Amino acid sequence: MPGSKRSSEEWSAESKLAVVIETTPLSEAELNQYCREKGLYPEQVKQWKEDCLAGFQKSESQAKELR
Repeated sequence: MPGSKRSSEEWSAESKLAVVIETTPLSEAELNQYCREKGLYPEQVKQWKEDCLAGFQKSESQAKELR
């Protein structure tokens, strides 16, 4: 993960995706603990997950248009 000097909003897409992948199997309590340790908010992680899914949905619709 990026150093503590960078705001989480400045993280690369790859770093945000890594957080989404790491936190997917966690319970709500575990997610809260993870976020405290990383200096994040659970809402950020949830938004990043939604953004990832939206990107996949967009890619899927673009592929259908190309066909």
